[in-house]
Amino acid sequence: MDVDGRRWWVVIGLGSTVVTVIDVAPERVGLGDGIITEGPLYEFVAGVNAKLME
Repeated sequence: MDVDGRRWWVVIGLGSTVVTVIDVAPERVGLGDGIITEGPLYEFVAGVNAKLME
């Protein structure tokens, strides 16, 4: 998420999970070997995130 020209990673948990907000350097995009970018789990999380942003 970009806010005022700065990039942030926002993680919102369920239940007792802690909410995490991280100020991220512009060159980091959050992709790597352990990051899911497609498939049923990704679609589910993308749908939840979309509803939270409404």
